[in-house]
Amino acid sequence: MALFRAALGAAREGNIEQLDLLQQQLGDDYLMQGYLDFHRLRAALPELPPAAVSDFMTRYRDLPLANAMERIALGRYGLRHDWASLRALRDRPPATPELACFYWRAVHDASPQRAYEAIPSLWLSGASRPDACDPLFAAARQAGVIDDDLIWQRLLLVFRQGNPGLMRYLNGLQSETEAASGQHLRQLYNTPALILSLAPTTPRYADLAAAALHRWAHLDTPAALAGLQQLRAAQPDLAATISQPAERRIAWYSVIRDLPENRSWVDSWLREHGDEELLEQRARRAVIEQRWRDVLAWTERLPAARQASARWQYWQARAHQQTGHPAQAEAAYRNAAAARSFWGFAASDQLRQPYTFNAAPAPANEPLPPLPALQRVAMLVAVDEPALARDEWLALLRREPDHLAALAEYALQQGWPALAVDTALHAGAHDVLRWRFPQAFREQFLAAASEAGLDPYLLMAVARRESAFHSHATSPVGARGLMQVMPGTARQIAGWLDEPAPATGELYDPLLSIRLGSTYLTDLLNRYQGNRLLALAAYNAGPQRVDEWLNATTMPFDVWIESIPYYETREYVQAVLAYRVLLEHLHTPQDARRQRLVSAAERHPGYHIALLEEP
Repeated sequence: MALFRAALGAAREGNIEQLDLLQQQLGDDYLMQGYLDFHRLRAALPELPPAAVSDFMTRYRDLPLANAMERIALGRYGLRHDWASLRALRDRPPATPELACFYWRAVHDASPQRAYEAIPSLWLSGASRPDACDPLFAAARQAGVIDDDLIWQRLLLVFRQGNPGLMRYLNGLQSETEAASGQHLRQLYNTPALILSLAPTTPRYADLAAAALHRWAHLDTPAALAGLQQLRAAQPDLAATISQPAERRIAWYSVIRDLPENRSWVDSWLREHGDEELLEQRARRAVIEQRWRDVLAWTERLPAARQASARWQYWQARAHQQTGHPAQAEAAYRNAAAARSFWGFAASDQLRQPYTFNAAPAPANEPLPPLPALQRVAMLVAVDEPALARDEWLALLRREPDHLAALAEYALQQGWPALAVDTALHAGAHDVLRWRFPQAFREQFLAAASEAGLDPYLLMAVARRESAFHSHATSPVGARGLMQVMPGTARQIAGWLDEPAPATGELYDPLLSIRLGSTYLTDLLNRYQGNRLLALAAYNAGPQRVDEWLNATTMPFDVWIESIPYYETREYVQAVLAYRVLLEHLHTPQDARRQRLVSAAERHPGYHIALLEEP
């Protein structure tokens, strides 16, 4: 184990002399040889011939590194303009834009016409394309493949993506006869109301009108509605392809922004069009306003399957309860309480009955055959390479679809809870709760909770939601580790503790992540007088936003959750509280459980700006 760790370190650093010495001790048929050969070959690129890359991919086809080696080689060959080697290695386009452009440049080198057939799929994007694409696009423009129509199509995509700089560049590529249309489009991006002054005979008017209304709806929704009505009055035959998408977008922003001046119009539009997603948003708005008859009216317009969900059964029950129909309320609560979810648990609380867990036993499984990948995973876990271990595991799941149950059990036996969660998700085993909610880092969570005076299952639930117990997880915005702590937040917490700020790489350490996360959650709970709903919302979205979401209107706890503007945060609060119930149910003796979804203090007296005052 120590030899492999040292050899892997030497391989990554490109210290081939040290690697050779260590490999002599490990032997030629060493189990982890592929990981060492990977770095050896990568260091030799792009001089390495494509046959050597292909040989690596064949020899180590079961390793997730096989595809990684190909991607690296394609990129290195492309940067060196070694088109012959690239064509020899790959006979179909890769998925990533940069490598795809290298691939088609290699094809263009031998067969320009074939490469030009791929241009529309590469070119038509609302985002900037990689620099690797520029020479291919220049050749396609010179050959007339990228013409005014293709440039215009991309301009429309870029307009909707919101990239004025790229619009300006594309406008500069247009011919003299088309440049005016591009200029109109750029003007409409900043001032969409200018569409009212353009004559319908203006070239590309239909596209300009559709784009202007799309943008206008976002910038000034009431004005966009008035503008659309003005356009339709002046042009009764305004194409449905323009007005219908504009109407829906205006309706969407009218509902989610709660624009009273558009309310009458949007309600009429919804009754006529019955757009499922917007009907749900309109029902949610009625919940937030606590207009209970409207809640019933709008939820009853939802499709039957959506209406039957625990969420909307719960809100129908609340509406029946508030409008004096206890029998209907109880029936709807019972429907909701049959689900294992936040709203199902909330309905059970209303009925004062136990929660429904709908847990299924693990399916029968056959003993696992000898699988070298399991040994490799064990080795990678032992040398603290969790990301590589997970890659191995996910590749194994794809190769062994008939052994998923056995693999999930094996992961639990080996103490790899995050890999058990991965297996449950891959197998679609949503009801096998022991796979989906295993005990992970239990002793560490118990110790941190004891030190901070926290509920350990709340901490575990946060980690389960944040990282699915993967200690090496990294979010798109840069949060890291088990508890997904941002580097800036970690520095802030270190200041509170009078400790040196941790390096970014240290945030992947489970012990440190749990300690930082528990300290931060404790601070948020103190800020919000022990209220977990507010503290969890702040953990996800930041305390400043949560402070803004509390106002002079008093809301019941459930209405406040539904009122959270951010979908991600709304779902986060629900998930963590439900996960906490599940984890305690699975891992605590019945007589020791405190599994209330929401405490009495979190229910009453209501959610109001006064919660921000000092107790």
